[in-house]
Amino acid sequence: MRLLLASLFFLFRFAFFELFPSAKVQTKLGEIEGLRYRLQNGHFARIFLGVPYAEPPKRFEKPKPVTPWNGRRLAKEFGPSCYPTYPWMMDAELEFSEDCLFLNIMAHGKPPKGHLGYPVIVWIHGGGFEVGTSTIYGFQRIAENFVSQHVVFVTINYRLGPFGFFSTGDDVVPGNLGLWDQIQALRFVKETIADFGGNPSEITVLGGSAGGASISALTMSPVASDLFQRAICLSGSSLSTFAMNERVVSESRLLSRFLECNGPSEKVISCMKNLPIDAFMAAFEDIGPAKDRPLGFRYNMRFDQELFPIDSYERLLELSPNVPMLTLITSAEMGVFIMNILDFCVFDVEPQKLLSYSESDLRLVIKTVAAGVDGLEDELVQFYIQRNEDSELPNSTFYLSRLTQLASDILFNIPMLQEVELRIKYEGRVYVGLEEYFSRVDRDEAAIPGAYHGNELCYLFEDQFESVFDGRLESRLFQRQILDAVVSFSKTG
Repeated sequence: MRLLLASLFFLFRFAFFELFPSAKVQTKLGEIEGLRYRLQNGHFARIFLGVPYAEPPKRFEKPKPVTPWNGRRLAKEFGPSCYPTYPWMMDAELEFSEDCLFLNIMAHGKPPKGHLGYPVIVWIHGGGFEVGTSTIYGFQRIAENFVSQHVVFVTINYRLGPFGFFSTGDDVVPGNLGLWDQIQALRFVKETIADFGGNPSEITVLGGSAGGASISALTMSPVASDLFQRAICLSGSSLSTFAMNERVVSESRLLSRFLECNGPSEKVISCMKNLPIDAFMAAFEDIGPAKDRPLGFRYNMRFDQELFPIDSYERLLELSPNVPMLTLITSAEMGVFIMNILDFCVFDVEPQKLLSYSESDLRLVIKTVAAGVDGLEDELVQFYIQRNEDSELPNSTFYLSRLTQLASDILFNIPMLQEVELRIKYEGRVYVGLEEYFSRVDRDEAAIPGAYHGNELCYLFEDQFESVFDGRLESRLFQRQILDAVVSFSKTG
């Protein structure tokens, strides 16, 4: 039986490579052999998967540039994904490794006219800095949606959870290693993308959720400011409480205690470097998500005095170059979390409670949110409960919608607007968009109607994160609009 399965696997791999003939490119690092993929318009895309942009990383150390190689490097399969924080986040169909710093390049088969090259988009995935991988976005839909429009598209992995954001709070491991990975990936792109037909002077970073927050932060860092020319943030700002705060230091200490790695920072890191991955996974299981944090995530970015030499958003923005930015937000960001998708979000509602959610339930949430601030509870009640209540039926849908507004404002809308105001104050060029369209296939019967967090993913990548691309005419028109917005911004700003 094993022999039969092995034979079938070999035949599948052989058929896959036969279906997609080879594409080769010579870079300053060495030759890379990828795939050719026929687009629906009859043209070809060149696909390069699992390209290393750094040496295999050492735990709790910054990434180092990949060294040149001899001979031809095959780039026909996705590289391993970076470990998420919790074992239950690991997709059984994916391979995971600490050696995970790979990227994927999708480029047009036709050489660009002139010597400048095609504009480049680099996608930085979301996942609360604790889960996610470039693998899930594939390459076929990216090729059809972006490469066919003469854009070179790159997706990247970066280290997650404690492997990417552990911090001792001092200069031993300041934190933000996942951001250093992103920066190294952008350096690799800037240095090599011309070999793939891309223009190294026309790089747009595109990110969703934690990826958008990462980009928001990178635009403020003097280390990263020359690596891209435009930025698109989808439902993510570095001003969001889940994205950047100092609590990651205490969360890191909690992990080290569970691993029985105690003492000064140097001793803690030396101990943790020598532990097997299974020890981390067992500790994560014991610790569990942070149920006192809005989204339950424990790891995030922080002001580290290196990537961010000043611990002030406003001063960093004032001193940073004005990178043109497009930022999009959805009409019901937190709807997906309130509907109990994570089961550890402080705003979530138990499924059996959705049809009976009441004013008293919402008042209890408001009381918790407003704790310690004089007069805030009354103001929140007036705005989120009493506002326009005479014109709307005060049923469970009404109160769930108001809960969604409250949670979305706290975690996404207000931080994004604060960032936009700061950028405008310092003469930044910012475009703001609101996504209201959503697929009715999975939302007509939903207790909370609206465009949820990650709504655009099914239209950009046809990756279904709690949204279904239903293929209807209205959905295709919306897809065309959002693709046009992203592609045109990457070309002209």
